[in-house]
Amino acid sequence: MSRRIALRVFFVLIALFLIALCLDRAGFAASMVLFDFDQIHSESKKGVNAFDVEAYMEGLFGSDITLSQKTTAVNSSLKVGKGKGASAITIDFGDSPIDSFSVDFQLLKKAKNFTILADGVAINQQILSKSQRKTGFAGHQNAYFFDTPVHTLQFVGINKKSFAIDNLVINIPLDEGGAVLSGSGFVLTTDVPFGLENPFVGSFVNPLTDTIILNQVTAVPEAASLLMLAVGLCGACFSRRLIAAVIPSAIL
Repeated sequence: MSRRIALRVFFVLIALFLIALCLDRAGFAASMVLFDFDQIHSESKKGVNAFDVEAYMEGLFGSDITLSQKTTAVNSSLKVGKGKGASAITIDFGDSPIDSFSVDFQLLKKAKNFTILADGVAINQQILSKSQRKTGFAGHQNAYFFDTPVHTLQFVGINKKSFAIDNLVINIPLDEGGAVLSGSGFVLTTDVPFGLENPFVGSFVNPLTDTIILNQVTAVPEAASLLMLAVGLCGACFSRRLIAAVIPSAIL
């Protein structure tokens, strides 16, 4: 009987550990992340492809992400690559929808319009004037918070070479009053001269007034971590009883 009880305790501990692991992963994915697309590695001779970008983003996000197949990265920004298909970059966050985002965008010469959609709903549309079409246009989508989390973001241009995006920030934290957190550990005021780090002409970051969000996951999933600690303590408490009950029975 003691052996049966010990085995039941053992399997319960395993189940608790798996639950804690899942909760920890979910909490990781829900934390704020900045994708600056600066460190994307590729083994392809043709350059960075969508799979390389996915691997980079998933490493920071902690959950599965799917990109449109023609997505590529050039000069630390995302663009639509060569080949057939829509002139759009689609990012699908799968089972870990996001609650907010901000992004920089660059509309190149001869571009006419640019649209940002979330789950198919347009939330930002830029229509360039004649003068802007001749010179191009650099813009920034300020922090946008959704009423309900969304699974996909889509960036659409008039043609594949008409736009690029950079510095995509997701799951931006708010304080209890609904303001974007500006304390230590959430945002970092830039200390670089205006325009040097932004790959787009006319940087969107003003070091006197704006902030850059850290390129790291900034929130620790406390509840899941505590659960994993509890599992470890329970395992330590029951380990001697488990060994005492199972090993003698096996010898007999």
